[in-house]
Amino acid sequence: MNNYEKILEIASNRNIFYPSYEIYGGVSGFYDFGEIGILLKENIIKHWKKTLFDENTFEVDTALIAPYIVLEASGHVAEFTDPIAECENCQYKARADKIAEEQINGFLWRGNIEELKEIKDMLKCPKCSGKIKEIYQKNLMFSTSIGYDGDKGFLRPETAQGIFTSFQRFYKIKGKLPFAIAQCGRSFRNEISPRKGLIRLREFTQMEIEYFFNPNKPFHKKFKEIENVEFFFKHRGKNETIKETAKSLVEKNICSEIFAYYLAKQWKFFSEIGIKKMWFRHLEKFETPHYSKGNIDLEVETSLGVIEISGNADRTDYDLKRHAQYSNKDINVIEEGLSFIPNVFETSIGLERTLFCILDNNFMDKSKDRDWYWFKLPSIIAPYKIAVFPLVQNNEKILEISREVKEMLKDYKVFYLEKGSIGKRYAKADEIGVPYAITVDHQSIEDNTVTIRFRDSTKQIRVKINELNQTIEKFVNHEIQQ
Repeated sequence: MNNYEKILEIASNRNIFYPSYEIYGGVSGFYDFGEIGILLKENIIKHWKKTLFDENTFEVDTALIAPYIVLEASGHVAEFTDPIAECENCQYKARADKIAEEQINGFLWRGNIEELKEIKDMLKCPKCSGKIKEIYQKNLMFSTSIGYDGDKGFLRPETAQGIFTSFQRFYKIKGKLPFAIAQCGRSFRNEISPRKGLIRLREFTQMEIEYFFNPNKPFHKKFKEIENVEFFFKHRGKNETIKETAKSLVEKNICSEIFAYYLAKQWKFFSEIGIKKMWFRHLEKFETPHYSKGNIDLEVETSLGVIEISGNADRTDYDLKRHAQYSNKDINVIEEGLSFIPNVFETSIGLERTLFCILDNNFMDKSKDRDWYWFKLPSIIAPYKIAVFPLVQNNEKILEISREVKEMLKDYKVFYLEKGSIGKRYAKADEIGVPYAITVDHQSIEDNTVTIRFRDSTKQIRVKINELNQTIEKFVNHEIQQ
């Protein structure tokens, strides 16, 4: 098995994530999450808010279904499409650009459907090797009807449009620019050929922030705090990865202070939650979405290849201007005697993709010391910070102390198991990334001490029970391993 298959095996066995409706064979592009997966997602979201929110960030939770006109205004009705190749023999349908890139060495699609039609006869069906009958564009939104009369609507393809249509309401509360509106919620895209587990889903979670500002003031008041943060960067059209800082990107006119500020904050966020093999990439013009003046993605190297988990865009005034036009509402603001439509910077992070990349970047194979796979997760996102195990199950005093320790440390999320050999219980804790394991044994009865086992090294220390709270707090908060 390769690493990806091993991760899927652990994810399924430990109820982290698994195919939706699996008793019916599953449905491509949909995954459910069990207890461990839910805790991981909750911890990622919590740290996202802690790292990227400030006193000028407001949260919103908008509707999942959008009327036709909203997504017509945003450009999704016309622009949100993928090129489809249909087989003449078996009628199998797949992404035409992906087939071309896999079958023609060096081919890179630049967004024009005619490019693909010109090479149609060079392509073969990936399922049966038959001829490709036709290539055409297909909209990716899930359509639905709203109400008794069936007005057309869509499941939202992104969380951003609900934010834009809420802008005026939030501006009335805030009273002045700049400020950000954030949303963490479900989005839906009817992918033609979803694959690679959590990487290409039809239903997924986005963590988005839209930062509204005066286009004449593309500055951030906290920029000085992060201007020297270093990160790896690929410039437009370059494969070389070099070091840049927030300050250097602004000086080179790659992006504004606001844009660079959020890149630096994201680098901190992703680094702290366990993403290791990553870089920012400045997208080519042909890759840039219709609504954006410029995009910089965060990409991660994984066992499945390079995966984009964060998109950052200068959306200018495109969205608010379009919604003003289609709704016949005046969305201009007046500040310092000037009337204008605010500009928007967007950062959008895929939660499920991020979760997979964390597992992949922190996956540890079997070794001579451990005959099991495990995850070297940072304690900040580990589903359980601590495991508590009684050494034996037939000693009531050991069980009593173990349960008291579990209760004492409940604020840290405790993984508690009484049955099985201690080695197997350590393995179960390692498999889900628990950084510290406490064992109550016979000596605990005599001197009120327990052992703390460090996941990464498997070393153990002995600690007084009445000192456990402060010791564990120090370990968890400072990511201490021995």
